[in-house]
Amino acid sequence: PQIDLTDGAIVAVEALVRWEGRDGQPIHPDDFIPRAENSGLIFPLTAFVIERALGDLARWRADGHDVRASVNLSARHLSDLALPDQIDAALARHGVPPGALVLEVTETGILSDPVRADVVLRAVRGLGVEIAIDDYGTGNASLSYLRRLKIDELKVDRSFVSNIDSDAQDLIIVRSTIELALAL
Repeated sequence: PQIDLTDGAIVAVEALVRWEGRDGQPIHPDDFIPRAENSGLIFPLTAFVIERALGDLARWRADGHDVRASVNLSARHLSDLALPDQIDAALARHGVPPGALVLEVTETGILSDPVRADVVLRAVRGLGVEIAIDDYGTGNASLSYLRRLKIDELKVDRSFVSNIDSDAQDLIIVRSTIELALAL
């Protein structure tokens, strides 16, 4: 969950897919997500996650919980020109306002095909859906995409955040990234 630090209220959640093997043991996402991406199954898997997240959001919002949900997209989704229409249809099916959905992408995903990613992300943002950069700082960061795209959130990678109380360099990087994000 994302917590509002002023009052402790939950303001957002992240939809995370998990998988159990036939033996009932969990299979780590680092093992099954790359296989889903390489086989093309990432598209139906992500569609399932989006449908589930929006269904949950619709129920929570009907119960008076004004929260948002984030869903991760793979780099392959950023080349899919049909994605904005699919997102729009799913939002309409569940009656969820576009601003309640945040799509998380990585720097690597954006930079793998920046022209097409730009088209897809602009169309999704045009719907009112928010965009977050996940694991910010771990890819081959190009500040030019932050200037071009309207990004709603930067999620600084935990490798920088987890040591800010003991590593002065990490603290400087995180503080500077927050200032950059707020200025943009």
